[in-house]
Amino acid sequence: MESSLQAAKPNFLIVIGVLTAIVCVATSATCATGIISDVPEAKNLLIQASHIAAKINDKWHINEQHALERIALAQINIQALEDAFNTLSLIKEGDKDQILIAIAKAQTQIGDVKAAQQTAKMFRSGINQSHALAAIAAAQAQSANVDAALKTASLIDPKTSGYEIAYQQISRAQIADGNLDSALVTASPIMDITPYALWGAMNDLVSIGNLDSARQLASKIPDPYQKGYALEGLVVAQLQTGDIQGALHTAASIEAGHPQASALKAIADKQLKTGDSSAARHTLQDAIQATTRITNSGDIAKSDILWRIAATQAAAGDLNGAKVTAAAIKTEAHKAFAFHDIARAQIARGDIEGARKTIKQIAEEPISQSNTRSVAELDIAGAQVKAGHLSDAKATVDSLNKEYRQTGLGTIARVQAETGDFTGAMETVAAIKDTDVKSSTLHEIAQAQTNAGDFKGAVQTVALIPDQEPQWQKFDTLRDISRARVKTTNAKEVLAWANTITNPLEHSAALLGIAEGLIKENHSLPHITAP
Repeated sequence: MESSLQAAKPNFLIVIGVLTAIVCVATSATCATGIISDVPEAKNLLIQASHIAAKINDKWHINEQHALERIALAQINIQALEDAFNTLSLIKEGDKDQILIAIAKAQTQIGDVKAAQQTAKMFRSGINQSHALAAIAAAQAQSANVDAALKTASLIDPKTSGYEIAYQQISRAQIADGNLDSALVTASPIMDITPYALWGAMNDLVSIGNLDSARQLASKIPDPYQKGYALEGLVVAQLQTGDIQGALHTAASIEAGHPQASALKAIADKQLKTGDSSAARHTLQDAIQATTRITNSGDIAKSDILWRIAATQAAAGDLNGAKVTAAAIKTEAHKAFAFHDIARAQIARGDIEGARKTIKQIAEEPISQSNTRSVAELDIAGAQVKAGHLSDAKATVDSLNKEYRQTGLGTIARVQAETGDFTGAMETVAAIKDTDVKSSTLHEIAQAQTNAGDFKGAVQTVALIPDQEPQWQKFDTLRDISRARVKTTNAKEVLAWANTITNPLEHSAALLGIAEGLIKENHSLPHITAP
């Protein structure tokens, strides 16, 4: 594997450009804003962190892989691709595809398609390989090399999501060049797979003010079903520019059915955000009427949009209308979700008793609805804590099914921490016996302490997280604490603290956090030496 990794390294004499946000979003990496051309301090810290993380000794190498993956992603974020390859080679067991896909995407951004293609051959998973090939095809299309992009896309398994991504990106590039007919031909293989194939193109056109081309593109689609979803994409794009009236006009041109109902619901959401709840309620009535013509996907599509309509009705203050909408939903899971969202709207208004009555309309069986009902009760417990009614919150938790009481205590502790009552939160945690719930709750308390600037308290809380496998939460929390401390504390002081940690998992997490803090804050920390 290592020899293959070495072979896939790009020519590092090339000046590396900025990675696109998709690398960070798709891989959960922490992205810095702006262009970072030289961060030697962070780079050195990440190299140190990777060597320390390689010493993590866990039976299945799960913690080691988690740490090394995140370090490699941080290295990709500062454009240190060679270091990322080296970190990748330290992973002893497990899937390396997440790092490889990030590297392949980075290679496409510097125009080194050949290296990216070589990296794409190394994937264990065909799904991840398809995403890498999709990134290559997109880069080729954006460089006006559509023929090469189509050739790359043809190598992707049609059953994978990368297939859709590739043809979407190629068609968007063609549309940007004004080749609407060619774009429709390119998009045709995926328009039967996903009704949202042209949404990105609609957003591109509207964002540059080319509404006429967007309408023309939709008009060229012969299938009414596909045309409806393309026009829904146009509505969403118009709403992003704040053009509510234009969106209403477009929605009126969509045939009644799921895309029109969904478009109208999106408009109502925007109206509600602008403070016009009356207009939102009116638009939602039109959306409900449009649902009567839904014929696709059996009851699922209709039930799904009715759930979302009911939630917006409740948020707009039409609780009675929301309950009527929810009651008309055929699938029990979606009906449960709708009543849960209605209860949330009531809780947000302080109507706890009303929310309780609504929750009782959620069927207790089958188990999926029972879960929804219990989760809704947890929302009430959290609201009671926020209102200062701790005893009421505990009574709510005590009324839950036995399997949810531990989770309920975790909810109480989390909200106590969010409101600054760290002492109370720790007292509540002491009553939690379930190891998983205790771990996740302590993680959330430490996060709240970090957000409040109580770094000492956060570190003490992390130390209480049970030593169990896997230890992702302990790693991630220490990483977050270190990253936050760099914003307010001298970086050398934070580093000195980190280097007192002897546990490899915790030590590497702290170093990673410091490096990411330096990247984000663009601080200078010269002459860092290995501990």
